[in-house]
Amino acid sequence: MRKAALFYNPLSGRRKKHRVKDVEAAVAILRAAGIEVEVAPTKAASDAAAQVRMAIRDGFDTIIACGGDGTVHDVLQGLVGTDAALGIIPLGTANAMAHDLRLPISCERAARALLTATPKRIAVGKIEYRDFNNNPNSRYFTVAAGVGVDAHLFYKLNRLIKGLLHQGNAPVVDAPDALLRGGVLEKW
Repeated sequence: MRKAALFYNPLSGRRKKHRVKDVEAAVAILRAAGIEVEVAPTKAASDAAAQVRMAIRDGFDTIIACGGDGTVHDVLQGLVGTDAALGIIPLGTANAMAHDLRLPISCERAARALLTATPKRIAVGKIEYRDFNNNPNSRYFTVAAGVGVDAHLFYKLNRLIKGLLHQGNAPVVDAPDALLRGGVLEKW
């Protein structure tokens, strides 16, 4: 890691009052180690992929998602298929992926861990679907994917309820009338 773009969601997760302070602490650790770091808030979930692609085009070799599973998911959409590495500094509510990867939950410890981390390839799934306007679309995922009622409920639940229900647990794929085949969700 020589040049890292750190993206954070200013509105998500735990410790919102301390978000900027947590991000600044992580950045200070990275910069003290000689890493060139640029910091930017994600503008919206739909814009994060474009922000990531622009950073990679500008020569950033590492993209750091500083947030929770939603921030990681949003950043992932612009990262898949590139040579850039993904770093995670968990500041979300549940941090399922960070837990699965056994990353430190402390912002400072996670930043220090990035300094000695060896990039590894991880499995990424892809769901192809039609949006509410019946347009074809796709999304990449890492930890879990939900469809049908599960996806609808997560879309509708507020952050507090989602955090209480899934603190430390990843939701599972709930697809009674679909089959995940070759990374593509198909009807039976």
